[in-house]
Amino acid sequence: MKDLIPACRSARFFLIVLAVLALGLGSACKDRVSADSNLLLKPIDDLTPEDIESMVAVVQTNYGVFRFKLFPREAPNTVRSFITLAREGFYNGLTFHRVVPTYMIVGGCPKGDGSGGPGYTVALEANRHHHSRGAVGLMHPPLLPDNGGSQFYIMLQDDYRIDGSYTVFGQVISGMDVLDRISGLPNTGKRGRPNPFVPLQAVIIENLHLDLMENP
Repeated sequence: MKDLIPACRSARFFLIVLAVLALGLGSACKDRVSADSNLLLKPIDDLTPEDIESMVAVVQTNYGVFRFKLFPREAPNTVRSFITLAREGFYNGLTFHRVVPTYMIVGGCPKGDGSGGPGYTVALEANRHHHSRGAVGLMHPPLLPDNGGSQFYIMLQDDYRIDGSYTVFGQVISGMDVLDRISGLPNTGKRGRPNPFVPLQAVIIENLHLDLMENP
């Protein structure tokens, strides 16, 4: 019996250490969640480029989810406009109204036909980022590069010919398979002018929000 006393004391001490560690980890996790929440709710004018680079746009569609990172240093005005609209829930329920197979998909028009916007314009911010597969850019009317708004596109293949003509403000980091699936949907083709390549089945942005880069 006497031999059991030291063992029991050791086991008790071990359990106490585990409990303390658990409390510490729980507190740290709670502080981390609080800090994360504060960052995602931080006023737009107070967000630093580092803050934004730690975020990711999460786009939930009726065909799956894709995510893209943002380029706040190279396209600051475009990125801040996008974050503001996303926080307001502007994109929720809108569609990808144009799908050019294997080339690009375009969405974010409140009218659903490529003619709408947020009520203001965003000027072109040409930068070093290429129109490579997965690039996210701000759409604008032909010949009006400073009239961007809420509409954005995702490249499904490389096309460096349009570098500098549009603002690349993000890059897809996951979910390209979802975009490829959307690309393969039946559409009106060129005969759909003046708004060609309209999907015959609606591609809906069910939810678009910002999250932290490291979150799953």
